[in-house]
Order: sequence, then C-alpha cells, then structure tokens
Amino acid sequence: LNIVSIPNDWVALVTDQLVLEERAGSTATAYLVVKPPKSFGYHNDEATIRVSMQPVYADDYSKKGEITSQNFLVQSRGFSTPGFDIILFLGALASISFIISLNRRRKK
Repeated sequence: LNIVSIPNDWVALVTDQLVLEERAGSTATAYLVVKPPKSFGYHNDEATIRVSMQPVYADDYSKKGEITSQNFLVQSRGFSTPGFDIILFLGALASISFIISLNRRRKK
C-alpha cells in the first residue's frame, strides 16, 4: 500500500503490507492514520487522500497483479489552540513570582 497523493500540510501513514490467506474471501485490515494541518481557532477542513495497492504473490514476488487506487475523503473539524499550554505556564510562573515578591516586601 502506498499513499499516492495528499494535500500540502497534511500527514498520512498507511499500513505497508498485508498478508492474506490463499483461500477465497480472506480479509485483512489496513490502517490509514491522518494528521491535519495545525491552525489556531475553529477549522472545518476536508482533504482527499489517494492510496494505491498492488497484489503480489507471497511465494514469488515476480507475480504481481494490477495496481488499484482508492480515494478517501477526510474531514477535520473542531477548535484548536496550539501553544495554549505555554501561555498557562507563563501565567502561573508570573503569579508565583508576584506572590513571592509580595511576601518578601511584607517581611521587610
């Protein structure tokens, strides 16, 4: 399995290989993991990811089938606040520093 096309700023990973039994109707599961681009605020993004696959006989790699492709429409919707944890950390650090400086002034 290979990812043929993916939009800019999107990241996708797909299962490399699947091994199927010789009997008819055998199945396996491939995993497609997608990471949308990061942006601040609300987003409602859609992307089409194209994955190709080619069957190969396990005992003889020279015997290959036709390459077929599938398109997957992926939607990423939600609210994102990248870096918000850093702002909270700096605010907490400033608050602690302020409290310590107030305690030092009262002791003098």
